[in-house]
Amino acid sequence: MKTGPQEIKEPRALYPFPEGWYFVATRKTIEKKKLIQRTWMGERIVVWCDDEGRICVAEDLCPHLGSELGPEVGGAVRNGCLVCPFHGFEYDATGQCVKTPYAPAPRTARLNVFETREILGLVFAWRGVGGRPPQWRLPEEPGGDDWSDLETWSVRFTGHPQETTENSVDDGHLRYVHGFGSVTRVGTIEVDGSYLKSSFDFTRSQTFAGI
Repeated sequence: MKTGPQEIKEPRALYPFPEGWYFVATRKTIEKKKLIQRTWMGERIVVWCDDEGRICVAEDLCPHLGSELGPEVGGAVRNGCLVCPFHGFEYDATGQCVKTPYAPAPRTARLNVFETREILGLVFAWRGVGGRPPQWRLPEEPGGDDWSDLETWSVRFTGHPQETTENSVDDGHLRYVHGFGSVTRVGTIEVDGSYLKSSFDFTRSQTFAGI
């Protein structure tokens, strides 16, 4: 039996980030007339809100001639609109160009925007494969007398979203890594489509790496 050279197929490239909702910023940091530029999910984005408080998260790229839009290169927010530092094109919070200094605003000039959702003062944006719209929604904002005020802090580390999700149900590591005590699971782990619910009680007597 003779065999010839086998065709080796290149492995299919995986999407660098799982499709889903990702944190962008706290609501209190997104102020009127203030433009924010940052790297988010491997891409540069700009964030601002208009005079009515509507938030826009958009790709840091002007559709006119490809200029960056952030404050570092002269981008600014004026009358609730993002103003491109290259030719002065103005974009509203929907991403649509609404004004230019030279001629009527072209209908085709539109920023690549990401759909946003705010929960408990945290702003999230949807990042879909190939620009797909949201395939699931974030849960409704909790409330009531039993819900405590939100506190936030930040820790920078290198990792993957899957790892943090897996750790949320791994109560065994809480004692040794985070210094928690008396860890007791409350109920069972519930998985419903894109939603995962895991609850536990614990005591905390020390911190580890700020976490």
